[in-house]
Amino acid sequence: MDPIRRAVAEFSEAVARPEERVDLVDAALRIAGLEYPGLDRAAHTARLEQMGHDAAHVCTAPPVIERLRRLSRLLYEEWGFHGNVREFHDPRNSYLNEVLDRRTGIPITLALVYIRTGAGAGLALHGVGMPGRFLVGAAEIPGLYIDPFSRGEILDAAACERLFRAGRSGEPFTPAHLRECGPRPFLMRMLNNLFGIFLNTGDLARAGAVVEMQRAVDADDPEPLRRRVLVHRAAGNFIAAHDDLKSYLAVRPGASDAASLHRQLELLGRLRQSIH
Repeated sequence: MDPIRRAVAEFSEAVARPEERVDLVDAALRIAGLEYPGLDRAAHTARLEQMGHDAAHVCTAPPVIERLRRLSRLLYEEWGFHGNVREFHDPRNSYLNEVLDRRTGIPITLALVYIRTGAGAGLALHGVGMPGRFLVGAAEIPGLYIDPFSRGEILDAAACERLFRAGRSGEPFTPAHLRECGPRPFLMRMLNNLFGIFLNTGDLARAGAVVEMQRAVDADDPEPLRRRVLVHRAAGNFIAAHDDLKSYLAVRPGASDAASLHRQLELLGRLRQSIH
């Protein structure tokens, strides 16, 4: 089997279970299979487990906030993890094995490292899918958030809102932006990042594979279908693009840009006719 198709199949297998049983680390390493066929997932999982074991010896102070500070010092000061500001759109930032090897990444992959390492130290942490900056939340301290991209900076809700507004001027900020992010939304966001990179660089094989991974994560979400339209169009496959866009509009007739999408559908229909 083609390595990219194999990566999709292995990822699909990993997420074909109840959400509470989806292992984010295992699924993230299977995403990396798009670039690294035969990746030794067990070795990288063991490395994270050892990091958690090491953190347990450091994060021993009773107050949770002090344990979080110690975890951040361990990850960022002693181990050298950091946000990759200069090469933010490097796809390696989205591959967990590369993040562990290079000790750099984007907010969501650094969040996964932070959460899993903290779990080894007995800290109950979860993802927070704020638009523009993925964060980490602590179950024991509601209203406290950690920015894994900024060396574990501790934020309150007001600071999160300022961070949100700094990158998304004019958009409304709501408390819903700070809700806990479950495994499936977590993976969808990881895949969104990779999709944008692959589409922009013309790597249509991997862009299409990412879409299929997203469909495996949530078969009821029509947005991956819309992304597949972009892949088909870029590949000149206007028949498939037309069919996918038609299917998307059938389930999302009230899309905010429905008028524009219908015009695109008409254009694709004409292109489709010209092929015959």
